[in-house]
Amino acid sequence: MEHPITYCIAEDKNGLHITENYNAPNTEMYDSFDGTPLARRQGGFHVGLPCAEHFWRISDILNAVCNAGFRIMRVHEFTVENPTDMNLDYEPKDQSEEIEMRKLPGEFAVLAVK
Repeated sequence: MEHPITYCIAEDKNGLHITENYNAPNTEMYDSFDGTPLARRQGGFHVGLPCAEHFWRISDILNAVCNAGFRIMRVHEFTVENPTDMNLDYEPKDQSEEIEMRKLPGEFAVLAVK
């Protein structure tokens, strides 16, 4: 799952900039859903469909898991600085692209059992 911090920070030639309030949970974001990476690799779903998503902080997500009766066994944050850690097909456009962003978590995973 994409780490929520990635929705709040952008980078340009002048450095990192906070673009959204991380502490504003349940903010609606409008985007387009064009399938999943797996579907695209397999030649599947490519139609752009409008979608509304909600921004949730890590604490919102973990509390929802606990409130649903799950026990969290492990949480891991993956960085783009080490794309093999995330099993990503991340390829920057050039070597200087998003140097600082690579130091932040890009994805996270939660292992929980009931």
